[in-house]
Amino acid sequence: MLETENCKEMTVQKLSAGITHEINTPLTYTLSNIELLIEDIDDLDPSTENKEYMLEDAKRVLEGLYRISNVVELLKEVSSQSSEIAEQIDIVENVKNAINCFNSSSQNISQIKFIDNSLKSLVEVQEKRVQTLWKIIINNALDALKTKDDFDARVLKVTITQKDDNFVTISFEDNAGGIAEDILENIFNNFKSKRTDGGMGLGLKVAQLIVKEHKGTINAKNFNDGALFQVTLPLFIP
Repeated sequence: MLETENCKEMTVQKLSAGITHEINTPLTYTLSNIELLIEDIDDLDPSTENKEYMLEDAKRVLEGLYRISNVVELLKEVSSQSSEIAEQIDIVENVKNAINCFNSSSQNISQIKFIDNSLKSLVEVQEKRVQTLWKIIINNALDALKTKDDFDARVLKVTITQKDDNFVTISFEDNAGGIAEDILENIFNNFKSKRTDGGMGLGLKVAQLIVKEHKGTINAKNFNDGALFQVTLPLFIP
């Protein structure tokens, strides 16, 4: 039985690796071209016929491509653990870079407020994998915020704090109404999701895996008028 399960797992890993390889190149090319197209449309004279409609349509396409990109990142994690070498990085800059990746797609969904209260921010991690972690959490928050009718009231607050010399905590707090109690208890299990767009709930399981492999912790709870995800990572101590 165990041998059969291992064979199935290997098959899924190979399939995931093949899919990500086939998708990644055309996806990267298309993403960069759509981003350039949006810049070109934005530079058009304000009197250009249908400028706003073209800009809105192009941004919708870009949002869809970002979703595909997120799925590809998850498949990479499913197919194999990254062979990337851990290195010392500034976690503040790492989180900022992840937020910047959402600049185009998030502006029509919610404002993202970044607060850095850390005193020391050097951590030893696999940089790309940790970037994937932040993207998973941010993407989930933005999906939840879409359900809040008042656009101006939507907010995702990202805070970095350090309570001692050993750990740094990165918090993601939204005001989208919180997580249903029946989901909250098992939110890091496979296929547990509060999304209504067909999302499988695999992302948070991958997020948990990345955190554990970096000797950190991740937890989720309802806080104020939304959800609060907190990731704690050990600081690099020479």
